Amino acid sequence: MAGIFNMRLTSYAALSIITVAIIAVSADEHSEYAGRINFISEYYFYQDIRAFFNHKNGELRDAYMASALTEFEAMAVSVDTVFHFGIRYDNYLGMGRQTGAIVFDPRDVRYSVIPLFEFRRKEIFYQAGLDHSCHHEVDRATRPIPPYWNQPYISASSANYRFSQMKRNYINTGRDGYFDKLRWQARAGYFVRKMGGMDKTLLSGAHPWAATAEVDVGYSVYKTKSWLFSANNKLTLLGDTSGALYWTGTAGVDADIYNLKHSAGFFAVYNYEFPKSLMLLSRDRLLEIGFRFRY
Repeated sequence: MAGIFNMRLTSYAALSIITVAIIAVSADEHSEYAGRINFISEYYFYQDIRAFFNHKNGELRDAYMASALTEFEAMAVSVDTVFHFGIRYDNYLGMGRQTGAIVFDPRDVRYSVIPLFEFRRKEIFYQAGLDHSCHHEVDRATRPIPPYWNQPYISASSANYRFSQMKRNYINTGRDGYFDKLRWQARAGYFVRKMGGMDKTLLSGAHPWAATAEVDVGYSVYKTKSWLFSANNKLTLLGDTSGALYWTGTAGVDADIYNLKHSAGFFAVYNYEFPKSLMLLSRDRLLEIGFRFRY
């Protein structure tokens, strides 16, 4: 309940800030910034559906059968195409198995609301934001409290990291150099567990994580008039409150139809972990095969 309340509070706060900014600028039509500020200047949408294979044990087989991930990101206020204030929303639905006469068994739901600021300089985009995520079980109660967190983070990425921007600014303009084909992002975050005298149950709970860092790299291997074939690898380091470190990663291949107005494609991802299980986040050795749509 605390996680849901906190997520709603974060959402309302972000929307309030955006609304105030819009009103403040609209109130002065002759402001020197009026011609430099744009509202809802960009938005990105992603939807996929995937199936899981190669389960190493019965627990993972019961938990992972299929899933659907929805992501929406919008730049609410942009200044000079350099400064961007936006918000991102993620919704994950995980389907598992059970012994009853139910083929698709909803098991896990994750919601994330992420207010963010992005600064763009030439070929590198810098971003800072607050990741508020809640993990909920469906029709079961193996965890007394749904895991949730507030995670301030910073990141840097190549200007072509988002697929839509790569398609518009690189592929469609004929940019085909080595660094044009390379996509990357580096990210680091901290899980807030206390803030002055604030109630700790509103900040974070039911998970062991203290900090995280990750590097995500992709490369466009081959392109035809319609298809783009890529490979990618993502490494994530997680530290828990006891000081222990956990490594996890994904290696994948993509085949995207990029010459449509809204791109579609197929992907395969292999998950690996070392040296020990990530518990809540574990997908060790799972193979994911899916279809996605994005614009």
